[in-house]
Amino acid sequence: MSQNQQHELVLFNFPESVFGRRIVRYLNLRNLNFSQIRVPPNMPRPILQERLGINYRRIPLMAIGRDVYIDTRLMLRKLETLYPEGRLGSSNSFEQGFEDMLEKFVIDGGPFVRTSGCIPVSAPFISDKVWMKDRFDGSGGMFTREMLVENRNWCISQLRLYFGMLEKILADGRDWILNGSRPGLAEVHAGWVYDWGLNMAGDMRDGSDESTADMRKVLNESEFPKVHPWVKRWREVTEQAESSNPGAGAMDEGTEKEDEVIERILNGQLCEPDELTFDKDDVLGLSQGQRVSISPVDFGFTHEDAGLLVGLTKDEVVIEVEVPGEANDKLRLHYPRINFKIKSVA
Repeated sequence: MSQNQQHELVLFNFPESVFGRRIVRYLNLRNLNFSQIRVPPNMPRPILQERLGINYRRIPLMAIGRDVYIDTRLMLRKLETLYPEGRLGSSNSFEQGFEDMLEKFVIDGGPFVRTSGCIPVSAPFISDKVWMKDRFDGSGGMFTREMLVENRNWCISQLRLYFGMLEKILADGRDWILNGSRPGLAEVHAGWVYDWGLNMAGDMRDGSDESTADMRKVLNESEFPKVHPWVKRWREVTEQAESSNPGAGAMDEGTEKEDEVIERILNGQLCEPDELTFDKDDVLGLSQGQRVSISPVDFGFTHEDAGLLVGLTKDEVVIEVEVPGEANDKLRLHYPRINFKIKSVA
């Protein structure tokens, strides 16, 4: 057992989170042991804000000891590095670059946002005023019921383009994107959003739900005969991986379980070296040990965290924060650089 495997891996998650599902499937494919603690699907989240001092609002978050990792893009890079045996990423540099670009494309280039834009207004949580206000606030006023109705047809038209791109990649009959014998990191980067789109369209239902009949008509198997079986394979493999990883991933909830998670984290150790890499020549001109704030620039930018800057590379920024009410307890929060803004705090 490696040193990292001695640290418990905890996800702060809720079952409906599509990004949470992405990480859970990865962990099961890797057969890594982990636990989950349920958090609300919207702000506030007292276990994070009041008990750990973390204001960041997107889910999931991942704790390994006293190191907390934010954003699934960084989580996957860290899991590939901290647990290298059986990693899913390619060892070929060209394919590694393709994996990175595919992840960027799926999350920021359109597929995720346009799939979100296809959520039918008949979905139960669209009628939940608290949930809708939370998404309205997090998006800077861009996520509303009216905009879902107005943009629906356009979003579906965009999904048709994205499905067509993947259809070309799979056209030669390969089972997996990089033509391996099993799903790789490319599937982890793309599978969740294409699966989400088809699931939303209703391919797993009896066809009686007409709220997404327009999606079923456009994203049909006749037009995308390679994408549909690929999604089916992805589902089957990840379901099998879940059943082959017994005891992992149970979703705990409630005050008692939250207390246990907080105690385990605060009694844990750092899973990365005390002295982190710091790029003194970074273009931002920041100094190690200065106080900074960090926030995303795409969604949830109204929530930022502040702390002492302890690590900085071209890919990652790390701050040290104090745990509320615990004078000597500190956590390290790790963020990706991509789409996160770092600002000096006086």
